[in-house]
Amino acid sequence: MQVYKLPIFDSWIDGNMSLAQRIVKVFNNSDNFRLTNYDGKDEFYNEYISKYDEYVEILKKLVDNDDYFYVLDNVKQALNYFADKGLLNFSHLLGAYIQVLIYIDTAKGIHELDNTHKIISRTAINSYREPIYLNYTVDDIINVLNNFHISHPRIIPFTSQTGAFGMNTFLYLYFNKIYPVACSPNPYPVHHGNYKGSIAVMGHDFTHLPALRLLNATSNDDPSIIDIYGDGYRQEEEYSYYFQDLKKLYIDIMTSNKFSDGQLKGFIMVLFNLIHEYGIVLDCGKFNYKGEVDDLYLLIKNDYYGPYNYYPKEDADIIIDFVKNENIENIKLAYTYRLNVSGQMYKDLCEHYKLFFRNQQNYDKYDVLFS
Repeated sequence: MQVYKLPIFDSWIDGNMSLAQRIVKVFNNSDNFRLTNYDGKDEFYNEYISKYDEYVEILKKLVDNDDYFYVLDNVKQALNYFADKGLLNFSHLLGAYIQVLIYIDTAKGIHELDNTHKIISRTAINSYREPIYLNYTVDDIINVLNNFHISHPRIIPFTSQTGAFGMNTFLYLYFNKIYPVACSPNPYPVHHGNYKGSIAVMGHDFTHLPALRLLNATSNDDPSIIDIYGDGYRQEEEYSYYFQDLKKLYIDIMTSNKFSDGQLKGFIMVLFNLIHEYGIVLDCGKFNYKGEVDDLYLLIKNDYYGPYNYYPKEDADIIIDFVKNENIENIKLAYTYRLNVSGQMYKDLCEHYKLFFRNQQNYDKYDVLFS
């Protein structure tokens, strides 16, 4: 699917879209990594192996630990093995980056490792990638990275400066059936900083993966999803229709020229929250919106859904003050605005597209996949 950008740039919406375009191009040129020779392969390898080296250099400035760098040298040899055979792909690289970022987080005091180099604290990463232990050989690491790819062939490390991607950037990747995981030694503060360190932020993105795979009908390709949720969640045919209809809706929104920039941003927020944050099926027959837009800062900038369009100036000023100055006395009004305007954006989207879905009756029983 081609790129559709909004009229007025906002990093929260279209941020790091050029990186996403390069990622999609690699998938397309390599025929989803079925080819061992393809246009842009050398540039892809150089960019992402250099990123691995960059992360290792950051670790060297934080800690002097021979064991860490012994393991990371073996990981690098595993990457070179895949590269030499023309097999290197994004999930191999993500699996390798995870190991460096585990050590970086540990050096920062965020995590603790046992004497085998397994994370002691609970983390979602352990559910998705096998540990790489201190005594692992290069062959062992090759197996870990290859198993990770087999389980997650279309998951990618999103290596922007902070790992952040815009909401529309995510949708562009999603409708190309690619799943970004924030990858940075200095990650952005997810959900107001509730996730500390690179591994926790990555784990947050991993926890969204099951719903993403179900909603676009690719869960049959992912053995780990079946292990976690069982065959009862493999409703491939219904979700295949849903995914295609939702993709058509997205394209129509972005190409119709019926909506202002503020309306477009509002609809992008709704789709992002439905798909990425909550895993909720869009059902305009029920108006079943159960997910608020989390980012008040993005809402108050919106020229269509901003607080001055819904409240007297005095109240709108109070909401703006809360967002900018975190004045806790004004939290109730600000959060009431967030709840109401989130529902209004969903309602507006449904009023324009209520009859858009051809198989809505099939989706009703899958109202909320995960909450």
